[in-house]
Parts: sequence; structure tokens; C-alpha cells
Amino acid sequence: DGDGDGEDDGHDEDWEDALYAADAKASSSSGRTMSPEDEASLLSKIFFTYVTPLIKKGSKKALETHDLWRTAESDRVGDLADAYRRAHDELRDAGKKFTCFRILVKLHARRFFSAGGVKVVHDSIELCGPLLLQRLLKAIADGAPATESGGIAVAMGALACTQTLLINQYFHILFRVSVHTKVQLISAIYRKALTVSSSGYAKVGSGKVNNLQSNDAAKLWNMPQYLHQIWNAPLKLCAIMVMLSRII
Repeated sequence: DGDGDGEDDGHDEDWEDALYAADAKASSSSGRTMSPEDEASLLSKIFFTYVTPLIKKGSKKALETHDLWRTAESDRVGDLADAYRRAHDELRDAGKKFTCFRILVKLHARRFFSAGGVKVVHDSIELCGPLLLQRLLKAIADGAPATESGGIAVAMGALACTQTLLINQYFHILFRVSVHTKVQLISAIYRKALTVSSSGYAKVGSGKVNNLQSNDAAKLWNMPQYLHQIWNAPLKLCAIMVMLSRII
């Protein structure tokens, strides 16, 4: 990771000032509107209705750069790089051993585990579907009143809608974590490259630095999206096998 001890603080400040200036200039000079997500209500964020105007515009014509929104407040490059730097400095000043992974865990663990909680609820609802279907078929076979069968059918529909909303929120959270991870790693690599001496940079080579930024950091952004499958897939498989054994 490179802890930056003894590096030129003035150089870091110049780099951060340039980063903030470029970020602000890109947002202000583009002529684009603010991201509606920043001012959207809770229901709008749950159902993603704030995206509807953009979808309607895209259905009528090809979208251009000025049709798109500015970057959301939580996705600003300068703020993300600054948060990574603060977490880096906090761990360093506390005398704790740290790596890129530990810094990213410190920054994103809460959102990552909240997505895991959403996934647990989603999978629980998903497993309820076959149970309700079994009960519906049994009710029809036993000649149960239409109100009972209809109630089960309505419950199945409601669970399917809830399941869709939850999985959308799950991936939305993890996609944002992934993007933030990629941005922060690239900014950290770039900052470190600016502080390395000419002789040190010659030993490393520009090719390795570019590879770290363009390939390695970019590949890591896929990891948070599917990391929950490590524990989720075995548990779901066990639950399905138990349900099958009960039916068979």
C-alpha cells in the first residue's frame, strides 16, 4: 500500500487541490443538472422513480452528455479520495498495521454488510415461494374456498414484488461500493506514483503503474458484487435440499 511516511505533504496537498478543482470544473462546466438521487424521497429511491425522466428522454432521442446528470454527491471523486486518505492516516497514526484491504474494509464494511442483510431477507422470501405454491395446489386439490386460494395467490404476488425490490437494492448498494472501491484504489495508486522519486519510478516502470490502475484496480471492482455468494450459496443450497427432502 505504501504508507507515505516522510513524503512531501505539500505535494499531496497540491495533488488533492488539483483533484478537487478538476472535479468541480467537470461538474460546473458541463451544463448538466444535479443528480436527482441527491434530492429524491425514500420511496423514489426504493422504486428508482427518479430515473424515469431520463428513461423517457432516452426513449425519444439518443442521449448526449448534457442530458446526463452530474455525479451524485456520494460519488464525487475528490470526496472519495479524501475519505481514503483520512482512513489511511487514521490507521497509520494509530500505529496499526494496515493494507489497502483494511482501509477499504474500514470505509465500506457497514454498507457491504447491510447489503448482506438485504440479501438474507430476499432469499428468505424467495424460499417462501415454493411453500406457498405447495399450499395453493393443496388448497385447490382439497376444494378450499376461493377466498383462501385467492389470498395465497395474492401473497405470492406480493412476495414476488418485494423480492424484486430487495434484489434491486442489494445490487444498487454493492455496485456503488464497487465503484467507490475502484475510484479510491486508482486515486491511491496515482497519488503514490506522484510521490515516488524519479529513480524509484524508473525501477518500477510506467507500465506497471498503468497496469495497476487500468487492470488490477478495475478487476477488483467486480469483487464486492458477488462476495456474499461465499456464504449465501451454501446456505441456500442446504435450505433447498431440506425443502426437497420434505416434499419427496
